[in-house]
Amino acid sequence: AKKVLPELAMLSVSKAQKPAISYYEGAEGIRSIYEDTLTCNEKIILNIAQPQNLLQVIGEDFFAQYVKKRTRRKIRVNVLLPDVPENKKYKIEISSAMRQIKFFDAQKYPLPNEILIYDNKIALLSFSSLIGVIIEDKDIAQSVKSLWQMVWNTIK
Repeated sequence: AKKVLPELAMLSVSKAQKPAISYYEGAEGIRSIYEDTLTCNEKIILNIAQPQNLLQVIGEDFFAQYVKKRTRRKIRVNVLLPDVPENKKYKIEISSAMRQIKFFDAQKYPLPNEILIYDNKIALLSFSSLIGVIIEDKDIAQSVKSLWQMVWNTIK
């Protein structure tokens, strides 16, 4: 037993360090991911979004309710959006939606999906496949936050 105990201890340590990965399917799954962002303890969500594709999947009513819940919980969102005419309307409602936006060149950087970064989580959404994944890991989240921040800081 004394010989095996260190090996057993190593097994529990290695499992504790693995990221938690949750998989979601369909429009309801993507809505569930959005609901999970409302549990954000840091009160900030970093987002790379494609609103037109998102709204086709989750619906405008769900999104409007989500924004109300997020603002009631005082969770801010900083969003990188493709610079297309349809996205300009989101710039108008910045203060009431607790949203800060920067636009990137949609032609140069096509982005059909979405990434949400909050707390120690990263959510990756695919609208064409109707799937989403949440990866919960401190170091992975920090790496993606840093990459997101590099992009944010280079856009005027």
